[in-house]
Amino acid sequence: MTQPAQRDHGDPAPTPLDEILVSRPVERALLEIAVSLQVADSRYEAANRAYRSVGEWLQRPASTLQDLEPEVTLQGSFRHGTTTSPISQEDDHDVDLVCCVNLGKSYCSQEELKRLLGVELDAYARAHSMSGPEEGNRCWTLIYADGARFHLDCLPAIPDANAARALRAARGLSADDANTTIAITDRRHPFYSTPSSDWLQSNPEGYATWFHARMVRVYEARREALALESRATVEDIPRYRIRTPLQMAVQILKRHRDVFFGEDGEHKPISIILTTLAAHAYDEQTTLPAALLAIVEHMTDYIEHRDGIDIILNPSQPTENFADRWALEPVRKDAFYQWHDAITADVRRLLVLERREDIDSLVRELFGRSVSRRIDENRRDHSQTGDLRGWARRFNPRHRQAPTWPLAKAGEVQIAKITVARDKFRHRTYRSGGSPIPKKSRLSFEATTTVALPYDVYWQVVNMGREAADRSQLRGGFDGNGSGRGGLRRAESAEFTGIHTIECFIVKDGLLAARSGRTDVNIR
Repeated sequence: MTQPAQRDHGDPAPTPLDEILVSRPVERALLEIAVSLQVADSRYEAANRAYRSVGEWLQRPASTLQDLEPEVTLQGSFRHGTTTSPISQEDDHDVDLVCCVNLGKSYCSQEELKRLLGVELDAYARAHSMSGPEEGNRCWTLIYADGARFHLDCLPAIPDANAARALRAARGLSADDANTTIAITDRRHPFYSTPSSDWLQSNPEGYATWFHARMVRVYEARREALALESRATVEDIPRYRIRTPLQMAVQILKRHRDVFFGEDGEHKPISIILTTLAAHAYDEQTTLPAALLAIVEHMTDYIEHRDGIDIILNPSQPTENFADRWALEPVRKDAFYQWHDAITADVRRLLVLERREDIDSLVRELFGRSVSRRIDENRRDHSQTGDLRGWARRFNPRHRQAPTWPLAKAGEVQIAKITVARDKFRHRTYRSGGSPIPKKSRLSFEATTTVALPYDVYWQVVNMGREAADRSQLRGGFDGNGSGRGGLRRAESAEFTGIHTIECFIVKDGLLAARSGRTDVNIR
């Protein structure tokens, strides 16, 4: 950002849900919910060890599958970083794997491929003192010991890129992501027991790539910041340690859904629908409140309606409709829209609260007692409280200067309103960490304070990214903005692509009386 000449602003446009300013107690509550839902790093590490162990077993010299070049990869919520802690302490995590072997459809049936994998998984289970694999319609399930608290769902598959390209060409669809398409087994399939070219297709690798692309700019920025904070290289930071607002928002949606439907889980919206619609609606917001509000507001915009049929396409498999069961079972469609109405109303209820007691009560109602209990435990546990601070922490580059005024808190200050102006466009309100704004936009920041006059106002702008660095405009110091209420307004210009911050400081009698906390400004 750079400081422009002062300009007048027109009347701001009406504020939609995803641009409402969220109070700090509510923002903190959302972060506490996200932390309480997060699976411990040790669980991710255990799941990674387990799936790699299965892959190494299938590739060992004595494996009956070794000549077929088996490859085991993660898929599902563990791959996407959207796994949530179980509601009940008795529940396990599902860890989804794809076991892909280099074999053609003409050489075996789905049943034969599944049997081949089952034989090896049974030998793996015996070698590791586990119970034998359990057969499902599509996959084999390996149950780990009670202490592990997870099980592996292993899906047999073969590469199917050629068939995917032919099918898409016949339907006039793009061949993007076709190279990662696989054919999978399903014992409900009419040709399950006989060799056939007609197999079900899937593309978990393509989906994972698409999902990551929806958040890649924010993901990479957070990974770089965590590497800087840890004094490590970016490559040293495991993927599971990065939590973007999109991933946290998906976790919150999933837990709200689970509590909303309670024991009646048969017709609740499946997770892949929530994840897909959320990723579509996400627009690189850098804070959890901004991301969650935008997703709730816009996720239904990405449901297509054709000839009375609702369609939620798999972004990596355009021949697949995630909502295909809605036409056959309208109760599933009704359940989705009932849930979406509920979470929209519940988010609005949460936004207007200010007292911690009221917020805690509503969180317990909406997300269940297990979340509420974990939040209470985290507040008592200093290490977990530190973890929350880490999640909430914005980027902390070396060029950000620390305030030198002695601290003597005398009130509060907050950046209450941010206005974005562009030539030939209506002025609009912006919220911290919201959707990226275009370069060359003009920004106006308005702060409010409870500190009694007289006082001086300082603003700190910290730019990030290569563009600002190349122009020697990283900034990071303190700009005096005048005394009294006149200094509570600040004008800047969006000049550099990146995720930047601005903070307001109130200095009274040479002492730091209040600081606003950092506001994210996302420029594309």
